[in-house]
Amino acid sequence: MKKILFTFALAGLTALSAQSIINVDLGAGTAVTGTDTVGVVASEGWQQKSGFPDFSGLALNLDDGNPSGATISADFNGNVTTFGASTTDANYTMYNRGGALTMDSEGGTTVTVDSLGSAFTGGGYDVYVYFGSLTNFATDNPYWLSFSDGSTTYYSAVEEDVATYQGSFVRSTNTITPTEAPGAADGTNYVLFEGLTSSSFTITATNITNPDTGSSAAITGMQIVAVPEPSTYALLGGLVALLAAYFRRR
Repeated sequence: MKKILFTFALAGLTALSAQSIINVDLGAGTAVTGTDTVGVVASEGWQQKSGFPDFSGLALNLDDGNPSGATISADFNGNVTTFGASTTDANYTMYNRGGALTMDSEGGTTVTVDSLGSAFTGGGYDVYVYFGSLTNFATDNPYWLSFSDGSTTYYSAVEEDVATYQGSFVRSTNTITPTEAPGAADGTNYVLFEGLTSSSFTITATNITNPDTGSSAAITGMQIVAVPEPSTYALLGGLVALLAAYFRRR
């Protein structure tokens, strides 16, 4: 019986540890190293993707370094310095970009990921989008940013020269379209799109308060995290039930 329990436990742990993750450090400047543990879903294997004025079809690896088969492209209008509060954790590096993907007076930024495989589409996946504030503009503060995947749009109030990352992750869940300029920054620094299933997706980020000015903010990183398939939960549920029955009989 103990051997069976051990086999189930090992299978459950293996299924969880096999969760597929893609970590992308977006923009130029000091890169997050491959051994840094970064992100809301804390993990290693970050890869830097950058270019100017945009880039297309760059290959993406999984967090274990193996090819994912997916590619990333970006269409943006600036490559400008962002900053994070000086902290001791490696997340600071991801927010502190020497050349981030920025939105400017010509429109928004789009980031597209294509060719995601069944490891992501089979059970669905979540997309974490991290954003920072700029240091080279000081007008139209504070202002609203929008982040959309085409189905859901989130809004965040930011202020230039005020770091969005202050040592902790703060998610924006605001889906109400703003009708007036914000009174202050809301302290958020990432948005989360949950339950995507398509092999491709596009995130569009826009300054909606003053779309015709240079005031902006930047996408500094992204995580694509596969949701375990139902069979994984069934396996773990079976393990829990087996353990419960075993201990009841003892």
